[in-house]
Amino acid sequence: MRPVPPGQVWYHGNISRLKAEELLGRAKKDGCFLVRDSESVKGAFALCVLYHGAVHQYRILQDADELLALQTIRGVQEQRFSSLQDLVTQNSSRTDVLVCPLKEAVQQDQSEEDSDDDEDEDSLTPVGDFSKSRTDTVSQVFQMRLEQLRLSRVDNGFVGQLRQYVQQGLQQDMDGLRTGGSSLPQLHRLVELSAQELHGHFESFLAKMDTMRQLFDQTTPGKHRKASDPVKDDQGQFDLQELLERLATCKTVITSLERKASRVLQEFVQPESESENRTKENFPKGEVAKSPPPSIPPKTFEVRQESLGAMKSSRLMVKVDVMNGKLYCLRSPKSPEEVFTHKKILQLVKSPKARLGVKIEDQKGKYFVFEDVRSRELFCQLIQHMKNIHSKDKEVDQISVFVGTWNMGDAPAPSNISSWFKCQGQGKTRDETFALVPFDVYVIGTQESAVGEKDWVQRLQLVLWGLAEIKYQPVAVSTLWGLRLVVLVKPEHQHRISHVQTSSVKTGIANALGNKGAVGIAFLFWGTAFCFINCHLTSGNEKCTRRNQNYHDILRGLNLGHLKLGGFDVTTQFHHVFFLGDLNYRLDLPVQEILKKVNERDYESLLTHDQLKVEQDKGRIFVRFNEENITFPPTYRYERGNRKEYTWQKFKKTGIRINVPSWCDRVMWRSFPDTYITSLSYGCTEDIVTSDHSPVFASFDVGITTQYVSKKDLGGTGGADNKKVEIVFKHMDAKIKTSSKTSFYLEIHSTCLEGPSQSTTVEGLKDGGNIKASWSSNHLPLLSPLISDWEYLEEQHLLLSVKSADSDESYGECVLSLKNMIASMPQQFDSFITHLGECTGTLSGWMHVKGDERIRSQREMSRSYELISFGEMVEDTSDHVLPHRHLQPTLSNPLDGTVHKPVTSTSSLTATNEMYFLTSGVDDKQQEGPQLTDSQRKKPKPTPRRRGSSLERDVRTRESPGLTVDEQKQRSHSSDRLADPMEVRPPKPPPRLSSSRSASERRPRDRKFVAEPKKLNSGAASPPVVPNKPPPVVRVTKGDDGANSDIPPPLPVKSRGNRTSMASLSDIPLSPPHRSTQHHEQQLADWLSQLGLIVYHDKMVRAGWDRLEFLDDITEQDLIDIGMTMKEQREHFLSQVKKRKETSI
Repeated sequence: MRPVPPGQVWYHGNISRLKAEELLGRAKKDGCFLVRDSESVKGAFALCVLYHGAVHQYRILQDADELLALQTIRGVQEQRFSSLQDLVTQNSSRTDVLVCPLKEAVQQDQSEEDSDDDEDEDSLTPVGDFSKSRTDTVSQVFQMRLEQLRLSRVDNGFVGQLRQYVQQGLQQDMDGLRTGGSSLPQLHRLVELSAQELHGHFESFLAKMDTMRQLFDQTTPGKHRKASDPVKDDQGQFDLQELLERLATCKTVITSLERKASRVLQEFVQPESESENRTKENFPKGEVAKSPPPSIPPKTFEVRQESLGAMKSSRLMVKVDVMNGKLYCLRSPKSPEEVFTHKKILQLVKSPKARLGVKIEDQKGKYFVFEDVRSRELFCQLIQHMKNIHSKDKEVDQISVFVGTWNMGDAPAPSNISSWFKCQGQGKTRDETFALVPFDVYVIGTQESAVGEKDWVQRLQLVLWGLAEIKYQPVAVSTLWGLRLVVLVKPEHQHRISHVQTSSVKTGIANALGNKGAVGIAFLFWGTAFCFINCHLTSGNEKCTRRNQNYHDILRGLNLGHLKLGGFDVTTQFHHVFFLGDLNYRLDLPVQEILKKVNERDYESLLTHDQLKVEQDKGRIFVRFNEENITFPPTYRYERGNRKEYTWQKFKKTGIRINVPSWCDRVMWRSFPDTYITSLSYGCTEDIVTSDHSPVFASFDVGITTQYVSKKDLGGTGGADNKKVEIVFKHMDAKIKTSSKTSFYLEIHSTCLEGPSQSTTVEGLKDGGNIKASWSSNHLPLLSPLISDWEYLEEQHLLLSVKSADSDESYGECVLSLKNMIASMPQQFDSFITHLGECTGTLSGWMHVKGDERIRSQREMSRSYELISFGEMVEDTSDHVLPHRHLQPTLSNPLDGTVHKPVTSTSSLTATNEMYFLTSGVDDKQQEGPQLTDSQRKKPKPTPRRRGSSLERDVRTRESPGLTVDEQKQRSHSSDRLADPMEVRPPKPPPRLSSSRSASERRPRDRKFVAEPKKLNSGAASPPVVPNKPPPVVRVTKGDDGANSDIPPPLPVKSRGNRTSMASLSDIPLSPPHRSTQHHEQQLADWLSQLGLIVYHDKMVRAGWDRLEFLDDITEQDLIDIGMTMKEQREHFLSQVKKRKETSI
């Protein structure tokens, strides 16, 4: 594509579609236009025209003869244009192709121009603002910059030459670049003139270096270097290339000198770290076999064992012997010791106040109360680690990942950095018991690195060898200037990693300098796709907007992922995406106030002024990304050499720069719905003090998608069984934040499909300030998965993109999980869609994965991470200690479903399942059971509850110290995981079954896949139980009398060998039906979870909005009062309240 001629104000370059629409919307004149780069075709352009309040977009393509053509809804036009200027000129009067003639060009925002960034971090902002619009000439801008320079350091002759270059030569060089040139001849001439006198100084410098070299050269003392000839070419002219070669030689001499001096001086000093020397001696040179797991000593806990119903407890000592795979329970020295092997332990069930239920095979459940939550968490981790290391399964379904970031400050690392990799220091740290347990994968990101790539990788391998005696193997290394990202993995995992990719993006001045930017590494670990991005964004307290732009430039510029998914950025192409690095977001508070709150450890109030969280809450950056709760002090800007005080003042000759203490160094992540990821630690070190930044660590447990494929269930093109399973869409609605006048279609991608599929094109209709597009079942494709195995399908995802039919550009993407869509009836979903890091609308509809009940999984197994669950403990007639409602594995939930309020947590559970909390119409008919009085049916205006009220006592489980924030939220929707797949998910009331039900009344549990309901004999007795508030769209009739039948059975519990991973549903005691306050709150929590707004549950309850029926009277101001600050969230909430009210009527 030919370059755009200079000085064209209508050309806006690589701006986003949303930005283009914003600029045209400000103009408010028919015929206003601009040209930008196309997002769908590399090298193409997009012409955007405003007409009657709508933006019409046309793609500009180039043919084989390098001529330009317009592409409209009718296809590519026949007329060709020699240049963009020609295209704009000829369409300024004609109307046969465009919606209207091109009249007035829209100029670019001044804010989009590159500013004189504070790239040095310590330099002051210049006195003048040199960010000018394109109407200013380049010479004028650089003339202003020249006047601000300190020119007293150089002679007057050079100053005159520099002024002449700015006035004349600079423009000539830029003209050469615009015409396709790559050199700067005028600048090159200025350098040659400036280097004329360098030869003599150069010779003097090399002589000095040679003398110093001889001082340390013990082999050939007195040998002198021969003087070199003058730097001239054959014609006697000054040769700049020869000078550059000698400068390179000079650099080599200096480097060699430093290394030689270091080796000689090391012989006269005591080594700083004897342990590291021993590590070097034992470090293997070649490949090493898998090392045995590090020895973990037995750990004893003093607990209180309670018996529900008997209201009694007794002291008990429990000991976890990880290495021998046994759990010991001892009541007293005289009583016999109970011993349980790791195979006997089936389930750990957390409940409030540091309680833990332990399900043991062929035993009554045990109910332990620990001293505190931290002790209980350590016990659970030990049990899980014990079962993992003693498992005989070769298939890996869970790995541990270390993620670290450190701005090294252009200083070498100290001799001991092991605390960083042990996750020891401040914040949420790793327990000392696991300090020597290595992670499966180490991801290390550094900024302003002063170490070479090869030396740094070897140093990391050496440190990890010293910790675990494992020679970690590099997966990939990506470097951009001082930015570096290294991924190391255990040797036994190397064969599980494939499709490794690396990429980098520069975001320095003009996006041309690499001292700011990002490097990324992506790979597959079996079937799970990972992406790690190490960033160094623009510095300076006042550069928040520029940092936001850096983030969007990185998403746009990183070349990671599948080539066929060009419309999807990295946040929607990988199961897990991690952003780490020096993000440089600051605290918007006075320094003294920050220091005071840091001394008081009042981090929570400080974080309300954190630029990153504020911008994230506004939906401008890191949409639906998660971050562990910050419980450590700001990591920047410390005095080098200690961590006792911050050096927030920087004295310069031109003034004082203020660098407020801030959390610049962060780790953020985002995951697909229904994927497992648990945050284990998040903090910073205390003993690594060579930089003004403290290293930050984070660690995770991550579930891995298996590579299992059943040959029996391969689909393909042949066989009668390849249509056993179908993915059926009933309806879809897209609400898009755009002013474009266009038609839309859906594009669907998935690894479980043979290829991408598309819907038919529908017209976008005006819906307030947005555009709405709707597809019926006739418009949507019927999808046939390649493999019909149920356990394979529940791990699959669909990637959906809403695209314009005019330009094929994506207007938003989202990811749907098939896990909760396996049912005989359609299930509702509701998801936000994003594009290049910005929220662009919503996508909702009905779909399901439909199959034959004869389908059976070819493998019977559970996931290792399904060991730990959440639930309430109730009394059972058999004295089994089991959770109330369904046992819930610690799968991730979608607290990030909300666009503008990503959730931070203090627990290990992380929210990732955006599709699990869904929007639905709810049948609001009165439930069976005790009737409400008139006063109970009344909908009073909510009032805040008094402390200690019955409501507060009923919901104390959510506020008790026994469960962390995310665990409390997880309990609010825990029943949905094993819910009946035929039910529409949102919302799900608690079962009305009691423990006294007969065996004939209980649900069958022997079916793997839910089939279409079969008609039974009409004379047979109808099951007496109907779930509370069943959604009317999925009622199933039984026989000819139309009586309601029981809900089809839930998906069965997986098992591994003889071990049941979860308690059988028949063993779970269910409380009798009652309409308690807790039940109402549970309904509210489920409903909010489906909207992705569970974060506001506790605030709504405290404000008195504790029942769904009360919400009919809620107003937008009420939502603002409880802290729902984002307008998009309030509109979404109120629309769903209205939908729910209409459904109930």
